[in-house]
Amino acid sequence: FRLVRDLDFSGKTGTGTSLKLNRLEGSAKNNLENYELRTEGWADIPEFTAIKNVDMNTGGQPWISEVSGRVGEIHFSGIKLSETYNASYFGIIGQLTGTLEYADFSDISITTGDRTGSETYNYLGCIGYVSGEIENVRLHDINIQGRTNNAYYYSNVGGLAGYARQISKVYAFGSEASGGSYGYSITMGGTDTTVNGNYYGGIAGYVSGSGRELYGKNLQVTGKTATGGLVGYMRAGENGGLLAEPVYDAMNVKVSGFGQVGGILGGATWATFSNARVTGAE
Repeated sequence: FRLVRDLDFSGKTGTGTSLKLNRLEGSAKNNLENYELRTEGWADIPEFTAIKNVDMNTGGQPWISEVSGRVGEIHFSGIKLSETYNASYFGIIGQLTGTLEYADFSDISITTGDRTGSETYNYLGCIGYVSGEIENVRLHDINIQGRTNNAYYYSNVGGLAGYARQISKVYAFGSEASGGSYGYSITMGGTDTTVNGNYYGGIAGYVSGSGRELYGKNLQVTGKTATGGLVGYMRAGENGGLLAEPVYDAMNVKVSGFGQVGGILGGATWATFSNARVTGAE
């Protein structure tokens, strides 16, 4: 599926759920040789073909259930997804088995559950589960909100991906709101003792291969076990190679949870960790 122009869903209903695509590609408005990862102007002046202004209750299903090929040169903007009960592989895209590169996500809102009782959610993010490679992705004001007053269980939750295998060159930043809060927020449970789960990160909840050049600025992440400003938990051995290769940089991050909590990383196994910097963390 290739976009030749922007798709604007303002005022539209019936956009459908659980779509399956072999690829999702747009086009770059500027030469990719001039692509800048750590810049913020793209959020206001899109550099890629846009899919924007989607507002829908998905009933526990992702908007696009699976993409088997490449996703690139796309700007997802102003997308609001909500659902009412148990959900796995939930987000704009549920599962991506291909690659993600040169993609932007801005002003994304994902809200889970409004029912009382016990619910379970696994692999939540702009993309729930990514088994292919991720490279050159920018994120702005991602908001993933969980319930805090019911017996809910959340696992593998990240601003970009709930689960990722190989991830590099990702920059996440939030706008500054009043009262010292940020527009980029992952909130799952916090101090509420009825909510449980693990693996929460500003960029990725769980990484099982390798990661490098991950950057975050003005992020808030609230979770339970294994909660990190950039990545909740990283495990190198599942796919080989080193983990947490240079460089990691987190600036103005607010992270809270119970056990294995960090400004960059919540927890790790078999990790080589270097060239990391945290400034202004709480």
